[in-house]
Amino acid sequence: MTAPPTGTQGELACLHCSPQRTVWRRVLGDIVEVHKVYQAGAATTAEQEFERGRLAAGAGVIDYRDVVTDQRSGRPAVRIAFHDGQDLESMVADVGAVPAARALALVGRAATTLARLHAIRTATAPRGIVHGDVKPQNLLLERGSYDKVLLLDFEHARVIGVTRVVETFSGGTAAWAPPEAHCGAAPDASFDVFGLGATLAFLLDGGISRLVPRNRDVDALVQACCDPDAGLRPTAAAVAARCTELAASVLEESAEADLHDWATGRCEARPDDEDDPRSAMWLRRARLRQRLPQLLARPDDVPTTPSDLLVRIEQVARVLRRFPRNAAALQWRRDLVDRTASLLRDAAEHAHKLARREQFADAVRWLRDLEALTSAVCATPSGLARVVAMAPGDEPSALHRSPLEFLEMLRKKVQADADELAA
Repeated sequence: MTAPPTGTQGELACLHCSPQRTVWRRVLGDIVEVHKVYQAGAATTAEQEFERGRLAAGAGVIDYRDVVTDQRSGRPAVRIAFHDGQDLESMVADVGAVPAARALALVGRAATTLARLHAIRTATAPRGIVHGDVKPQNLLLERGSYDKVLLLDFEHARVIGVTRVVETFSGGTAAWAPPEAHCGAAPDASFDVFGLGATLAFLLDGGISRLVPRNRDVDALVQACCDPDAGLRPTAAAVAARCTELAASVLEESAEADLHDWATGRCEARPDDEDDPRSAMWLRRARLRQRLPQLLARPDDVPTTPSDLLVRIEQVARVLRRFPRNAAALQWRRDLVDRTASLLRDAAEHAHKLARREQFADAVRWLRDLEALTSAVCATPSGLARVVAMAPGDEPSALHRSPLEFLEMLRKKVQADADELAA
């Protein structure tokens, strides 16, 4: 482990943080890097991530440079190349349900990279390596590119067939891990294929809780990747080839144009053939728009209370379940999330103000409402990232590392103050 580059600290911007990790974008002269600081854990964990990242080096993988000691915290950190771009979860937050051809192109690129990783044969990785945490947040679309995707974050990467897993959960992120990961199975190539299928489904549905109608072959690919039986999943190479094939074919389908017409809320061109589920949905959505002409009309105001904001978040979620590419609804959701972020930044001051007035019940009720709102926002694509976003130079606080735990701590303190006064 070495010291970071010498010289002044330069500009710092926190890209992501949790109780265990802090990810900084660091600008030092002409050098722009990402420094992932391990706030908890042994130095060997950072070294293992670096080693696996270097082993995976090549096309489609972010460049790992070194393991250093962070000068600010004294903790181990991994130096990584910075690439300007947007992760696929943030992209979905902006555009909603992604058209099938683009979603297939993006996942196909990632599958090609993973196939290369699975095929690595070296003395230290005789059966290849598995990324172990394939999800939209770990796939970076480079700025200005249609489908150039880079694989991020090798903290959960493993050497296939070498690592003995003793944990009860062996996946990277529970929501994106295959069933066998929850039983402690050793990670292998099928782990990554499951993540590809889950990511493809997320892109196609726009991160909403309702399935958007799909081409039957595309749906079959999702189902095959996410098969509960790991042995029945295709290889990453097969997924890449199938994505390329399907991306070309869906571009020729009129049903995809019909889907786009109603998913955006336009409902301008009635389909000629309504046998396909993507086209059949058009008439139902057009009737819904006629029956509820104000459904897509955005309210003039953005509420200022947690309870009213939660009502609006649920309202816009219902709209997006029916029109998952509607630009106005997507922008409305972003505005509601940003207002939630504003409330979170002022939460401690507001709760303290109510407590000073001995309005303890009001403070507890307000904080509970804010907890419910924050939970709902964090369930939306990129919601957590937006509510904890920081300006360059800001230091991460307990709020940024875990907003729900922060709110619970505030609520318990208010309740303790109320109990003390009552005593």
